[in-house]
Amino acid sequence: MVQLWEPIPMWNNFRELQPIGDWRTIYRSPAASDQCLSECSREENGDSNACYRGERSRTRRRREYTTFFGATYADQRRWDNFVHPNEEGDRWINECGTGPGGPTQWGESPIQINPFETVQLEEGQVDLQVHGFDIRRTRPFVSNTGHSIQVTICGQNVDDCDAVVTASDWPCKVHGANCGNDTYTLHQFHFHFGEDETKGSEHQMCGSPRMAEMHMVLLNKRWVAEENPVPWDLDNPERGTRLMVLGSMIMAYEDAPANEWFQPILDAVYFPEPRQSGQGKKRDFRDQGLAYFANTSGPSQGPIYLDKLLPAEWNTKYYTYAGGLTTPPCSQIATWFIFENAVVWSMDQLKQLRKATTFYHFSHVHHHGYTAILYLCVMLIIGTLTKQMLVRYAPTIPYPMVVMLWGAVINWFASIENDGQLNPMQMSIRMWSNIDGHIVLYVWLPILLFGDVIKLNFHTMVQTFWQACMLAGPGVLLSTILTGLVVQYLYLDWSWSFSLAIGSLLSATDPIAVLTLMKELGAPKGLTYQISGESLFNDGTSVILFTVFFDMSRHRRGQYASVARLIRIITRMIFFSPCLGILVGAIAVYWMKKASRRHSKTDALVQLSVLLVAAYLGFFLSDNSKIGQASGILTTVACAAVISFRAWPFIVSREAIENVWATAEHVLITMIFSVVGILMSRAKLSQNVNGRDVLNCIILYLAVFAIRAVVVFVCRPFMNCMGPHKVTNKESVFLIWGGLRGVIAIALVLFVKSVQSGSNRTWPHDRDQQAEQITFLVGGVVFLTLLVNAPTARPMLKCFGLVYGTAADKYKLQIVDHVMMRIVRAAEDAYEATCLKLKHDAVDIIRHCSLLERLNDSSRATPNQLALTDGALKANAKTEQPVLAIAGTVNDEDVGFTLDMIQEHQSKANGVQDLDKLPALREVFLRVVQAQYWAMIKSGELPRKSYDTLVLIQSIDKAQDKLEEPLHDLLIVREGLAQAHGQCSGPAESCATCIDSCTPSSFTATSEFAYKVYFESSESAYIMMRAFIQAHGRAQVIFSKTMFGSTTAMDRAEELTVLAESAQQVNEALELSADSSDNLRSIVKSKIVGEAVLESAREALYKCTEDGLLSEEDAKPVTAKLDADEHALRLARKDLSMQIAKAASQEDRAISLRKNISNNSLRSFHEVESHADNSSNHGDTISISYRHTNTHDDFA
Repeated sequence: MVQLWEPIPMWNNFRELQPIGDWRTIYRSPAASDQCLSECSREENGDSNACYRGERSRTRRRREYTTFFGATYADQRRWDNFVHPNEEGDRWINECGTGPGGPTQWGESPIQINPFETVQLEEGQVDLQVHGFDIRRTRPFVSNTGHSIQVTICGQNVDDCDAVVTASDWPCKVHGANCGNDTYTLHQFHFHFGEDETKGSEHQMCGSPRMAEMHMVLLNKRWVAEENPVPWDLDNPERGTRLMVLGSMIMAYEDAPANEWFQPILDAVYFPEPRQSGQGKKRDFRDQGLAYFANTSGPSQGPIYLDKLLPAEWNTKYYTYAGGLTTPPCSQIATWFIFENAVVWSMDQLKQLRKATTFYHFSHVHHHGYTAILYLCVMLIIGTLTKQMLVRYAPTIPYPMVVMLWGAVINWFASIENDGQLNPMQMSIRMWSNIDGHIVLYVWLPILLFGDVIKLNFHTMVQTFWQACMLAGPGVLLSTILTGLVVQYLYLDWSWSFSLAIGSLLSATDPIAVLTLMKELGAPKGLTYQISGESLFNDGTSVILFTVFFDMSRHRRGQYASVARLIRIITRMIFFSPCLGILVGAIAVYWMKKASRRHSKTDALVQLSVLLVAAYLGFFLSDNSKIGQASGILTTVACAAVISFRAWPFIVSREAIENVWATAEHVLITMIFSVVGILMSRAKLSQNVNGRDVLNCIILYLAVFAIRAVVVFVCRPFMNCMGPHKVTNKESVFLIWGGLRGVIAIALVLFVKSVQSGSNRTWPHDRDQQAEQITFLVGGVVFLTLLVNAPTARPMLKCFGLVYGTAADKYKLQIVDHVMMRIVRAAEDAYEATCLKLKHDAVDIIRHCSLLERLNDSSRATPNQLALTDGALKANAKTEQPVLAIAGTVNDEDVGFTLDMIQEHQSKANGVQDLDKLPALREVFLRVVQAQYWAMIKSGELPRKSYDTLVLIQSIDKAQDKLEEPLHDLLIVREGLAQAHGQCSGPAESCATCIDSCTPSSFTATSEFAYKVYFESSESAYIMMRAFIQAHGRAQVIFSKTMFGSTTAMDRAEELTVLAESAQQVNEALELSADSSDNLRSIVKSKIVGEAVLESAREALYKCTEDGLLSEEDAKPVTAKLDADEHALRLARKDLSMQIAKAASQEDRAISLRKNISNNSLRSFHEVESHADNSSNHGDTISISYRHTNTHDDFA
């Protein structure tokens, strides 16, 4: 059975021999052997391969053995059906199986080389030379591609590569082409090897293979040249000059010493020696090595020298012929040089190479990719908790900065060794740190950009459009050039084009933290929208410049060779992108308009889906190289602007769209910044980033803002001529300081990191070091802007007087105060209404609730006493301020029916009862009861966070399972109550009693704890019974009015039966509540009053926000005040329960004498009376007395 991760050995990764045919000749250098040597002894013939060492043993491969693009070495006969999944499509025509057949099809590789059948070259006919092979290369990347172990040197970057090979004009001559001398750059080299000593090499010499073979693959510099490129046409023999391959046979001997020049590469595949504590810090988590498993990679474990990897006499003893690739599509485009002498390894080194693994049945294996979910979940838990804490306690600290720190911390914990094995968390982190850059661009950016634009005020955005464009156009270009100059100065060995690419990604601003602050403090709208508009537009400009310069730094420099072509590309991006975005946005608006029925969940779902499709489709169509070849960012911005301008009036659920988008943005920002935190920490701990890079990061941060100052002051005169808002000196300074860097820079640096880490890397040597330096520099600049600029933006705004600066702005503060008074009045009215309904004056909560502070020492604090005075109720009814309706309150006519009343109606009912109707009627009635529970939760009569509330809600669902039986939801509630409190408080009390009996009488902690548990369970029981009675009473009235049209003309037997069942349950609940003390009921009623006050205040705040009286930013201080009141009331209730428990303990009432909760009655909480009047409200000593009271009037 296939396991979760089942690696199998990679050995036997060689192709079978191909026919030589009559169309090609094998040539040998003048010094190479012309005969097969009689002896293979190293003493006589050195390391020559021109001898017979025995035939290859039988090769057994598993059919599922994976290799290049899914083709398998075990199924080579089917390679002729291979289709190359390459962007260049039809250029890579499959030539597998096409033997030698003409001037342009010389034949495939590998082949059998018999020296006696070769043709000797003339002296000087082939001048094989290497250049740059003696350069020290620091830790190049070693990759396990699934079909070979590969070391990438220059990739396809033929322009900047310093590892060069020339062979005069021999590649042209051997293919019969009419061309001159070409230069070849070293793309990569890789290894083929077998499972034993009789096989491994692809080529054979004198009838026998060798143990392994190394291929150095070189690219013709004219591969992508703008002028005179190597042709692709099959009928042109010059196509055969595209590649050159240097093949070195490898032999291993037991007595041979280790070849030190290959050791850093082999250690990256498998590290055979056990690692001691504190060693191997630069290696991965396991001893197998970084490139042990398929699709993994990592730096070599030391520097390498290419010339030391070649065999002795490599430039004088070799065989050469015209051939092709040895993996699909077998293109016959290579000139081969096979060296006569072998490279010698120790046998242990060959065993290291054989440790490399690939996947078993790659197409059907249970891929380990799902483990990426683990880091996602862990980071979302940490990120969400961090977000919650920051919003409540530290709103000035930028969330992305903290997430970056969390990423570094998690990476540190994950780096702890685990007995040489990768645990799931380490695997998950590795996947996220190696995330494909295209995923970052195509999955993350559209959502983030689209969400920012659709929330903009379109009118203000239009007013500041040209000013923002001034900063986002010429400003970004100037910033890119100046930043590129600084980067080039700091890193002289980087190319100019690459330095400018880094400058472009650092020119994109992302001031989301500053914008939130500006809206909260009321900064001028013109300045706010200039900053936000510039951020959106310069994203597109910086990505365009980044694309141009980054491609120029790679292998596509020829695309921009002419100024005219460069202008065409930029013009297409600037003009085609917005047009495409407008088209996609118009289609989305039309579709959403056709699905705009109010209160339709389906239409709300359709609109949300259309928005998601528009965000992603516009970006893809524009950015895809085969479709739009334009700027996906500008397309997305234009599309979102069209939707923002036209679609909001017929959005079905604006709140749903905003919530979904906010959630998506939260997830994406959390992941992208945490991944950068991981990469920065890894880069800093590696050998590639040192103290000089840290200093350069700080210098670059300072330079970025100095350059922004230059850009702002250069563009300012033009900006003041382009829009109604004139930028002042103070606003200019803040414009400079508020230009934070963020998502775009992070996304692009992840893209750069991803491009260089793949198996087809396109970077010059030592680019792994450069990649880590880039990640550290860009991530460091972003981190410093969040650490320094964002927190200091608030005092800077206040210092410059940019907060509510005008008289109109200052009057806004007065408006906020007026709205706050409206909310306070709503809370006061809710207090009075709820106290009157409950017949309880909750004076004790006033001093803990700031919303009710005006009621202190006022007659309105005791509305029930005030109602007893002559005419007080009428005066209260005629107050100018309307009393806020409390959801779910009971009017005088909505108190339900007694059982006697229903039985009287039953005696007068007409007809015979139809039992088949009862299940349907019971289902309807239970749904009404459940709706009343939800209404009570909304009004505060039921605590939202209590488990008891859930018991009530679920009791209806469980009762609906047996509708053929009479209503029995009370029984379910009692069982839930007993399960929730009886099973936990009973053992707790027993344990406390046991401890109490073993301790001195002066030790009262256990007694106090037992009484507290007892009090809380009694309180919950009372609340549940009260809610049950209230809900059933209201449901009876609603049910009777619906079924009979009134509460007096009830004449059908089936409906009356259901009402009777409900009334019977209400009577039982009243009996169960009869033991509750007056003090307990007073505490519960005060709790309900407090909840009602807070819910009414929140409802009033929401209404003011919906009506436009308050903005979301203006509402934040009010929300914080409500949260503080809720916290104060919760602490007061907790303190009261502790006081009661302490008083009960001081009275030395034995726990065993109190009743336990049962299915027949509630545990009675004995009333706690103070020795002095109201002493319990002031924390005085309180004592316990026993008294049972009737509670029927509480539920009237």
